[in-house]
Amino acid sequence: MSTDVKNDLLLLEDYWIEKLGTSFPLGLNDKKKGTGNISQDRVMNYFSGQIARYKRGRGNGKKKVQPKKSLDTIESDINRLKDNISSEHSIYKTLKCYSLSDLDTLYSLSQYNSGLIYNVCSSFCSTFSPKYHQNKSESSNREFIIVPFNCKFIDNLNLKSIFSDTSVIDLLPILIQSFTPLQIYYEYNDPISLSICNYASFLKKLSISDIKSILGSPCDCHSSPFNYPPHGHVVTGNLDIVDNVELREVLSYGCKYRIPTFKSPDEIYMSVTEAVDKFIKSKSRKYCQKEVKFSDWKEKVLSIVSNRIEYYKKNFPETFEIKENTLEKDDVKRSLKLLKSKYIICSIDKASGNFSFICKKFYVKTLVNEMGFDPNTLECIGNDTYKPCSEDETHYVNKISESLKERFNVQVEDKNLRLARIFWNPKLHKNPYKARFIAGARFCVTKQLNVQVNCCLKLLRKYFKKYCEAIYNNSGINMFWSIDSSSEFLEAIKNSDVYNIQVYDFTTLYTRLDLIEVENMINEVVDLIFSDRNRYICISKRDSNTCFFSNKTYDCHACFSQDDLKEAVKFIIYNTYVVFGGIVFIQTKGIPMGGNSSSPIADLTVGKKEFNYMKRLLQEKKMGLAKILSNNKRYVDDLSIINYLYFHKLIKDIYPNSLEMERAGSNNKIINYLDLNINISTEGLEISVYNKTDDFNFHVVSLTFPHSNIPTEVGYNVFSSQVLRYGNVCTRLDIFTSHLHKIFKILIDRGYSRDRLIKGIKRCLRKYDNVFRKFGILDDRNIIKELP
Repeated sequence: MSTDVKNDLLLLEDYWIEKLGTSFPLGLNDKKKGTGNISQDRVMNYFSGQIARYKRGRGNGKKKVQPKKSLDTIESDINRLKDNISSEHSIYKTLKCYSLSDLDTLYSLSQYNSGLIYNVCSSFCSTFSPKYHQNKSESSNREFIIVPFNCKFIDNLNLKSIFSDTSVIDLLPILIQSFTPLQIYYEYNDPISLSICNYASFLKKLSISDIKSILGSPCDCHSSPFNYPPHGHVVTGNLDIVDNVELREVLSYGCKYRIPTFKSPDEIYMSVTEAVDKFIKSKSRKYCQKEVKFSDWKEKVLSIVSNRIEYYKKNFPETFEIKENTLEKDDVKRSLKLLKSKYIICSIDKASGNFSFICKKFYVKTLVNEMGFDPNTLECIGNDTYKPCSEDETHYVNKISESLKERFNVQVEDKNLRLARIFWNPKLHKNPYKARFIAGARFCVTKQLNVQVNCCLKLLRKYFKKYCEAIYNNSGINMFWSIDSSSEFLEAIKNSDVYNIQVYDFTTLYTRLDLIEVENMINEVVDLIFSDRNRYICISKRDSNTCFFSNKTYDCHACFSQDDLKEAVKFIIYNTYVVFGGIVFIQTKGIPMGGNSSSPIADLTVGKKEFNYMKRLLQEKKMGLAKILSNNKRYVDDLSIINYLYFHKLIKDIYPNSLEMERAGSNNKIINYLDLNINISTEGLEISVYNKTDDFNFHVVSLTFPHSNIPTEVGYNVFSSQVLRYGNVCTRLDIFTSHLHKIFKILIDRGYSRDRLIKGIKRCLRKYDNVFRKFGILDDRNIIKELP
C-alpha cells in the first residue's frame, strides 16, 4: 500500500471516529492511536479520544444530589450499555452521572467480571478517578482484619496464607474483593515492662508525707556494689542486682519482651472466630452488605483453621501443653516485690529496651529539685518552669473537661479524666548520669484534643513544606530545613559537593521554649497556609489518620477553622498541668515532653523561625549566605550545617534567646548525624551506619526474640529491613558486610533460623538490585559464605 493511500485511509478513519463518537469505525477495529487495543487490555483508556458533544439545556444552575445507586441498578445499567457498546458518548453520558461511591461499586464489578463492557467501565474509572490508577496489589487501601495474638500457636496457623488464597478471596462480596488480600493486624499481650516497672504506680500513690518520710530515712546505697559514686546512690542498668536467676533471665530480654502464653485448641479456634465475626460486622456496615453474604467466606476460613488445629492436635500434641508463666512463680514474685520495695524500676533514656534500678530516695530527691521544693523545709515554692496550683487534681480535670466540651466539642472519655504525672528516666550515656524529665501519661484529660491538634499540625507542616518547595523552585533557596528521616539527609549530601559538616543540638528545646514565642510562630504558620480554598482542616472521627484541608465542614469529622486551630494550640500550651506528690503544677515555660502534639509544635516553632531568617536574608539581598544555608537539614532538635563554618555566629539571630545549642564534636570531616557516620575525604564521602548505643558502656537490648509472644515473622522482617537499610547507607562493601555480620550473629545467637535469615539476605540482594549494585556483588554466594 502506498504512503498516500495509507494516509487517506487514516484521515477517513479519523473522520468516522469523530463523526460516530466511537472506537469502531471500520470492521470492528478497536485499535486506537494513543490508546491501544481496547479488547485486549482491560485497563486500556477507552475514553482518551475525543468524545462528541451534544447541545444540552442550560438548566437552573443548581446541582442535583444523586442518590446512591443500588448494586442491582448498576448491573442494570451495565446490561443496557452492552447493547450500545459502540457509542462512546452514550456510555460516557451514563457513567458521568455516577457518584464516587457508585464508581467504587462499578470498579469492583469491572475487576471481577469478564467482557468488553466491564473493560470499558474499568477504563472510565481509571480516566475520571485517579484513585484507580494504582495497581490493586500495590494499593494502600487494602482492608484489614484484627486477630488477637494470644499464644505462639497462632504462628502455626499461617493466617496470611489463608487470607491470600484466591479461593477464599473469591467468596467475599465483590465490593470487598478489590481491597484484598486482607492485611492482618495482631493484638498483642502486654510487654513485661508493665509488670516490672513501678515508677507509675509509685508516683500515683506518692503524697507529701511520703516524700518527707522517704527523704528523711537513710538508704543503704553506700554499701551496695551498684552504688554510683557521683550521686552516692544506686543508679544502674546492671542486671546482676537481681538475685533470682529466672527473673534476671526474663529481664535480660528487655522491656518490650512479651511472655509466651498457651491456649487450648478450643480457645484458639474461638479467638479466630471472634476476630472473623468482628471483621464481618465492621465491613458489612462499611460496604452496606448483608452479613449473610460473608457466610461462605467465613465457613471456608474457619474450616481451614480447624483443619490446621486438628493436624497439630494429632501429630504434635505437645504444642498445646500449658507452661507456667515465669513471672507467676512464687519465688520470682518474692524477688520482684523486694526489688520494687527498694528501687524505682524504669527504662533507660536512648536505650528503651533496658531496665534501670534507681534508689527511691534519689529518684524522689531528683524530682523534688526539678519541681522547685525548698530542700530544707520541703515547702513547695515552684520555679520558672513549674508553678504550684492551689486546687486539687479533680478541680482542674473538671475545669478542663468543661472547657473542652464548650470550646472544641470534645467529650472527655472517663479513662482520660486525670492529669499527667511527671517522671524521669536516667541518661546512663552521660557522664555523670543525668535525668530526662517527661510529663505524660497514656490517659490524660487533654489527650483527645492533643491527638487532633497533632493531626492538624502534621498536615500544616506538609503544606508548609510544599509552600517552601515552590519558593525553592523559583529561587533556588531552601527555606524549609526540617526533614522526616535520615534518608532525606542522605539523599541531599549524595547529590551535593560536601566539604565540611557541623552538627548542633538543641539542649533545651522542650523545656526552655517561651510559650508566647511558640504561640506566635504557630499562628504565623496557620495564617500562611489557611486560605479561602483551605478553610478547614477536617479529621475523621473514625480514623484520625484521615486528615485533609477543605473549604467546608463534614459530618463525622472534627473540623478546625483558622481561628479554631489557633485557639486549640493556645489551649494546649497554656493548660499543661502535671501532678507530683499530690500537688498540681502548671508548666509556665516550655512544652511538655511526652505530649501527643509536643513534637510538631516544637518542630513548627523552630521551622518558622528558620523560615523568617531566610526570608530576611532574601529581603536584604544576601543571596550568597541564603544559598549556603539552603543546605542545612534539621531533624527535630538535631541540626546539620553543610559547607559553612561560622554558623555559631548566626544562632542568636535565627533562634529564640531562650534556646541553647551546643556543637557535637569538633571535627568537620568525620561526624555522626542521626544514624549516619560520615567521613569526608579527598576521594569523596564514606558513609556507614552509626548507632549511638554502640558508644554506651553497657549492653543495649535491641531487636526481637523468637520466643517472644509475637509472630516469628516479625523478627525476619526486621532483619530484612536492616539489610536494606545498611545497603542504602553504606558506601563500601566491607562496611556493609561488617554491619550485616553483626546483626546476623545476634539473631543466630537468639535462636532464629540460619536458613531463613540467609533466604532474607538473598531476597533483599535480588529484589533491590539497584541498591546493592554499587558494591559490585556478582554472586550473592560470596556474601553468604562469609557469614559467621
